[in-house]
Amino acid sequence: MEHTVVSHSWLIETLGEVRKYAARNGLPALAEHLEQAIHLAHIEQATLEGQDSEGKKRSNGENGPDDQSR
Repeated sequence: MEHTVVSHSWLIETLGEVRKYAARNGLPALAEHLEQAIHLAHIEQATLEGQDSEGKKRSNGENGPDDQSR
């Protein structure tokens, strides 16, 4: 199965709209949970953007702090 990195901005925007609805209509706990979901979606999207089409971390040619190959 091929993994492709796609923009999930539509999902984040939709969660934002539902969060606004919840906040305006007396559903503060739901609004708070949706805020957390939006935050998580941003984190996961950033993680996906750092991966190639096989789900492997993209290399930018720099060694990170955990690189043992030095």
